[in-house]
Amino acid sequence: MEGMTMRIVTLLAVASILLGCVQAQGRKAQEPARFQRLTLVVSGGFAGVVREVRVDGKGRVRVIDHRRGICAQGRLDPAELDELSALADQVGFDRKNTPSDVFRRRCPDCMNYALKLIGARGEERSSSWTGGGGPERGPRQALVGKLAAWFALLESAGSRRDCQ
Repeated sequence: MEGMTMRIVTLLAVASILLGCVQAQGRKAQEPARFQRLTLVVSGGFAGVVREVRVDGKGRVRVIDHRRGICAQGRLDPAELDELSALADQVGFDRKNTPSDVFRRRCPDCMNYALKLIGARGEERSSSWTGGGGPERGPRQALVGKLAAWFALLESAGSRRDCQ
């Protein structure tokens, strides 16, 4: 009887270990896929702003103010990069809504927004819109907010003129 109890305990231990491995693999499959590049361009207004944020799949951030000719660089930690990836996966990109179509509309003080994602396998998705107050609420607004926060680097001592 003692031998049978030991076999049952061993069997349960092996089963729980295997179950843990299967659950860990399931979580790994649900992690957001990283991208090659995510870009936000904000332009317009009476001042003629043209600012760009580029994030690559390794978390390197490059911020450029095209009008003033300055740029800055930074880095996302892995958790921030995962958060951006998750938000980008939730955004409804509309490929046919290209910047040239959207930005032709007359709106002298509106800001133009263009998001472009190059996915892990090289697929391109984009979304563009014009508005006075930014995009609607939801994942797109959250993504734009996270990316646009990097524009503050342009005002820091870390910005420079050699932006090529």
